[in-house]
Amino acid sequence: TVVCPAITSRATMNVLVPAYVYPGDTPPYSTYWDKIVADAAIAKAVGFKLIVVVNPSNGDFTIVDPQYTAVIDRLDAAGALVVGYVYSSWGARSSTQITANIKSWRALYPKVKGIFFDEVQMDTAHYNYYWLLRRTIVQQFGGEAFVIGNAHGAQLSYTRYRDVFDVTIAFEGTGGTLPSFVQQSLVRYAAPRDIAYVVNTVGDYAAADAQSRACSILQSLRYSSASARNAGNWFLTTDTGANAYDTLGTEHDAMIEATCWANSLKVCPR
Repeated sequence: TVVCPAITSRATMNVLVPAYVYPGDTPPYSTYWDKIVADAAIAKAVGFKLIVVVNPSNGDFTIVDPQYTAVIDRLDAAGALVVGYVYSSWGARSSTQITANIKSWRALYPKVKGIFFDEVQMDTAHYNYYWLLRRTIVQQFGGEAFVIGNAHGAQLSYTRYRDVFDVTIAFEGTGGTLPSFVQQSLVRYAAPRDIAYVVNTVGDYAAADAQSRACSILQSLRYSSASARNAGNWFLTTDTGANAYDTLGTEHDAMIEATCWANSLKVCPR
């Protein structure tokens, strides 16, 4: 079976899941997490990363939630790379508050491997702010800590931030706005492993069907030099609204199949 006919060479493509869903014991919550755990097993078998952002209380907590402990343990055992959500309010939150969040993640959820910073203000004025926070993360989690910055938009021209974030989300938006999106210089000259695209409302991206849509987006992100998108990490969902990541949407399997195809030129092992 050929999943993406236009893609004929292998390229590493990872999946970054913003898992903004409570890990309850009953459907639809349990079904959601069962699916991500199964995806982690596929990723491990094929050889790509499944990065999962977990998000209890927007990352601002002081007590452990056993439901999150259980699902993080399952994800870790399946081979996922789990990181904890922390918001920075575009650089307006105090570093003291954020440091407390980082320490809570490390102390209460020890199988979390790093931090996902949301609302990153990537400009020259905030470089030291984020660099010092990265240093705190490394002090807490060790040298292998994984740090992601969600800083989509024109501010991505500040290339110094490559030293701060292991992955930068260069685009978070709808499928309808993706075709006209023009990328900034940080992305054009970065390694694909450093760049992620997160696309919600993906059904607005014109295509014949879900698999064709996933393959077309994959080709534009990872294989097209003309687009200069240069992305080695992605996530697609048909979900929309204020929290467009509280379901996996209806085309999740198509994204996973396209990811397997990029990495191996084979269908996903099931």
